[in-house]
Amino acid sequence: MTCAEFEPRLGAHLDGQLAGDERAAVDAHLASCDACRQALEGIRAQHQVLEEAFASDRRANEALAGRVVDAFRGRPRRRLWFISGAAAAAALLLGLLLLRERELSQLRGRLARSEESCRALEEQLRCAAIGAKTQVARLSVATGAVESRARADGEWEAVGPGGGLPEGAWVRTAPRSKCSFDCSDGTELRLNGATEICLEKPRAVRLARGEMFTRVAHDPARFTVTTDQATIEALGTQLNIVHRPSESTVLTVIEGSARMGAQTIASGYLCKVVGGKVQAPVPAHQLALLTKWVNEIVALKGKDSPELQIRVNELLAQIGRTKMEHLVEAEIRALGDHAALPLTRYIQSPESRKDGNRRRDAARILADIASSPSVPDFVALVGDEDPQVRLEIARGLQRLTGQTLGLGEKDWTAQDFARGADAWKKWLQANESTWSVPSNPKK
Repeated sequence: MTCAEFEPRLGAHLDGQLAGDERAAVDAHLASCDACRQALEGIRAQHQVLEEAFASDRRANEALAGRVVDAFRGRPRRRLWFISGAAAAAALLLGLLLLRERELSQLRGRLARSEESCRALEEQLRCAAIGAKTQVARLSVATGAVESRARADGEWEAVGPGGGLPEGAWVRTAPRSKCSFDCSDGTELRLNGATEICLEKPRAVRLARGEMFTRVAHDPARFTVTTDQATIEALGTQLNIVHRPSESTVLTVIEGSARMGAQTIASGYLCKVVGGKVQAPVPAHQLALLTKWVNEIVALKGKDSPELQIRVNELLAQIGRTKMEHLVEAEIRALGDHAALPLTRYIQSPESRKDGNRRRDAARILADIASSPSVPDFVALVGDEDPQVRLEIARGLQRLTGQTLGLGEKDWTAQDFARGADAWKKWLQANESTWSVPSNPKK
């Protein structure tokens, strides 16, 4: 008997409902399988917990029924036309209605606790079922529907944030949904829309279709991604893989290196497999654009994410240096207010002063996409030494507050621009109830 054959017989085995031969087969399997034996003992213990949880409710309900009967026995006799089962039921109902409100409230409370116990047991049983196999990943964030099934022929079920997945589980995303999983070894797996994978075992993933991005944790055990075209071994950390079933697999190495067939692909290169044949690696230009779909997942991790800062900086570095700069800027703008803090930090950094044009581009985009919480940061930046940066930030302040304080373009490009900066500082102090000043302006 296998583990899969044992699982549906677990409940009947606990209840003593198996026939002789079947019970003997189950006992023989339990004697040789530690995982199933542990699962059985865990659920047996949970049954005991449930019985103990309901014991007080059973005793209370028996006492309640006794009080109802005693109440009727103590009432004066009345003429009865007949006695029947229906009359007894009606009498019981009347007795319940005559109970004091306090007793009914106590009964409701016991019922609520019983329901809570049932829910807790259901969750314990679910965890025990997953625990019978090695849990290899947990859903951390998602932008839409994510589904999983325990085996290839199982039923698809929705997975919510925090949901764990066992070894061998299949996962798929809806066409416009993206998600990220934290693996038990510290690896992060990100899935684009319309992607399907199988978590075959720890550090072994099968990509059936779609696109995935990995941030592989360092470990002595190798990390592999398999498609119907090739097997990829991660030698570094960050990989992006696109797979079209029966057509091609495209590997892009973002950081570190990887091996596919006899080819070793270095950071900044991509390699394609077509018809099972591995082609020569070629340079991958504009990596930030090639993996732009990941930006939506990174943004969900918070405005203070170090990775978000790195991605915004990489995109800024390409503005003015590529024929596709309008696409690069569009990606920054698509992040909306999530990009405001990284842009602000870039403008404030000493590093940004090495490239005035890029710094002005950052100020221009920031003035357009920031939301009202950025007002205190804008007031700090309006005194910047670069006239063009000051002018863009003042434009952003007008958009966010509806105010110019009587200052125009000449005021911000003149030598005495400090007067305008002081005016905005006083305005902010007078409007602290609306625009709160953070304790650290860089946060």
